Amino acid sequence: MQDLVCRAQKDEQAAIDELCQIFKPLVYSEARRQTIYDVLGEDAINTAWMILLSFIRRYKGNDYAKLPGMIQCVLYYELLHAMKKEIGVLNNEVNSEEVLENQSCDVIEENFNNMVIKESLRALPPKQWQLLEMYYVQDKNHRQIAKVLGCSERHVKRLKRLAIENLRNKMQA
Repeated sequence: MQDLVCRAQKDEQAAIDELCQIFKPLVYSEARRQTIYDVLGEDAINTAWMILLSFIRRYKGNDYAKLPGMIQCVLYYELLHAMKKEIGVLNNEVNSEEVLENQSCDVIEENFNNMVIKESLRALPPKQWQLLEMYYVQDKNHRQIAKVLGCSERHVKRLKRLAIENLRNKMQA
């Protein structure tokens, strides 16, 4: 493996071809993960090949026995990164409530920039939009939001649940 990688780093086509044959099943299995493939489509495979070749070119390690595992991790995380950059609309498997409830604030902010979500959010009543923005973008808790809106925490929780339901309905329409 070490010899192949060294030769591939010197742009020896035969070594690159052999590495591609060795890692072909791994590339395809990572690129064809359902969520990744749903977002990137056929580009997932091409992206995975580019990630593999880029990783091989810059690999400077000396533990070639663990190279396949490292390549699998790099492929997985780089494909996820490519997928996040490429998201245009939420796929059918993940509903908006799951995204809003389970993702980090950074992902929520990225998704707020999405045109479909923006339009759905604009259609919400202002108070619901304000609540979602404070909760997911500004990372405020229920108590802080209640203070700003001048209502109880219980009302904030009900309003948030209603806002998420309205958002989900608008996005599915």
